[in-house]
Amino acid sequence: MMMMYPYYNKNNFYSNSYYYPYVFPYVQYLSNYDRPYPYRIYPPVNPNLLMGSAKQMKIIMRDALRIIDKISVSKQFAHDLMNAAQESKTEVVKSLILSTGVIRMPVLKFNPDGLYMRFEGKFDNVDCCHLVLQLRWI
Repeated sequence: MMMMYPYYNKNNFYSNSYYYPYVFPYVQYLSNYDRPYPYRIYPPVNPNLLMGSAKQMKIIMRDALRIIDKISVSKQFAHDLMNAAQESKTEVVKSLILSTGVIRMPVLKFNPDGLYMRFEGKFDNVDCCHLVLQLRWI
């Protein structure tokens, strides 16, 4: 009988001498509770910027609601807006948006598929809040 390798021998195949189980070493890692100092040090809390950002967002949302209301109520306004946007008439689209009574003019991008409006707010010369509206008609 020809022996090729020891693991082909049935007597040695299931023997423990060829298969030793590997045991992973146990390592204790420190958790955040075991540290004598805090993991992250946060700055002191000052809610003024958050409150100012929320006030600016209210103004921005009112402007966005004015535009949405005008589009959803007036079929003629929606038609004129779509027509001007499809023909890439930037000044006409801006004048239509301003005719809704918005306080701040949004950043406008449009193409034949839809309209993109980005409202931006500033509080204490800090860019604090944004609102993006995307309206599609195709």
